[in-house]
Amino acid sequence: MAEARCLYYLLAESVAARLRQEGLRARCVSISARNAELVTRSCQQTLQRATSLTGEIAQAAMRLFDRRFAQGFPYRSVGLSCSALTPDDAPVQLDFLGDEARHIKTERLESAIDGLRRRFGHQIVRRAVVLTDGQYAQINPKEEHTVHPVPFYAG
Repeated sequence: MAEARCLYYLLAESVAARLRQEGLRARCVSISARNAELVTRSCQQTLQRATSLTGEIAQAAMRLFDRRFAQGFPYRSVGLSCSALTPDDAPVQLDFLGDEARHIKTERLESAIDGLRRRFGHQIVRRAVVLTDGQYAQINPKEEHTVHPVPFYAG
């Protein structure tokens, strides 16, 4: 289960960074999983608000995974995608509790992290969940687009 969490955070980081780069937010998160018999299952969830935040996308993916796929291990591959895209400059409804203001601050923080990564490389800022496993810590999900935790070719 910890490996799935780590992988979904890596994939969410890749998807969210590309959403921010294109000036988009997503309202729907979809995951897929393929088991050892090559049977692929997928499911999706609509979010309350459109987002480009890694944490929100990863949490939605993990909720889906826990509900739908956690019993069927081992999985050969997992995937994550977002849909129902909207421009990031679309108006948003503010709330009395300040949740939307926190959301906007977190978006600015992730945009600043994107700038640091462009300038100094992806490894300059890493999430703690990814550091729990050394083989995942060296992966650059945005540039590589595919995460292979085990080398396929020895040589």
